[in-house]
Amino acid sequence: MAVTTASLYYLADRDSDRPAWRMPRFAQSAKSTEALQVEIGDETWRMLSEEAARQGVTTELLAKHALLYFVADMDSGRMGTRLEDAVHPSARSGM
Repeated sequence: MAVTTASLYYLADRDSDRPAWRMPRFAQSAKSTEALQVEIGDETWRMLSEEAARQGVTTELLAKHALLYFVADMDSGRMGTRLEDAVHPSARSGM
């Protein structure tokens, strides 16, 4: 659930123009020997995969970046209502 929430939060912040949003070039070639299997819903995986393709990275690597992005915002106190908007976008429009 944490990776799904982090992915949705990350994707919802696409138009923020924050320098930290885009996958950093130095991390694109990172090799990891550690593995963690998580389940992400099909729609979230599709959106994450589309963004990964735009950035020229694997979906798995972008999911890791999204998790770090999410945790950094949580730690900084930046999150606020942005999390609610990311996880439940229909709540903004009153649906």
